[in-house]
Amino acid sequence: MRNVLAANLQSQLAAVGIKIKLNAAPFPKYLEVKGKGNADLFFGNWIQDYPDPDDFLNILFNSNQIPSNNNVCYSNPAVDKQLNSLASETDLQKAIPGYQAVQKQILSDAAITPLYYPKGYYLVQPWVHNAELNPAYPYFYYLTMWIDKGAEKAATK
Repeated sequence: MRNVLAANLQSQLAAVGIKIKLNAAPFPKYLEVKGKGNADLFFGNWIQDYPDPDDFLNILFNSNQIPSNNNVCYSNPAVDKQLNSLASETDLQKAIPGYQAVQKQILSDAAITPLYYPKGYYLVQPWVHNAELNPAYPYFYYLTMWIDKGAEKAATK
């Protein structure tokens, strides 16, 4: 999938006069180069660990996370100061406007270029109960799900 995305991006950039050389690497090498901040351009993704903007913004864009998580080596002292302040705010509703301002600044600084966000589709049989998606990442809360065996047997006859 990444090779297709990379070739498509290369073609689109070439159409506006920007030439890039693709260099597909085995995953360990990719992590090494990206982790050292030696990649001019790369695809990356992040799946949220918990439903809080801090899990994206502080982890990926605070300069104290270079190179472990802040692989783009983004550094903006004003953003760092605001992220550090927001990290101690216990009322998420109070923190959201600050995180929105940080997000706008990061995008204004062109630290990253979001290309797409994948959609997921889930089909659940009527005999499966409590099939609720985790709000932080696209997986079910499997510990709370249960199957009505009688309904399953009746429906599959």
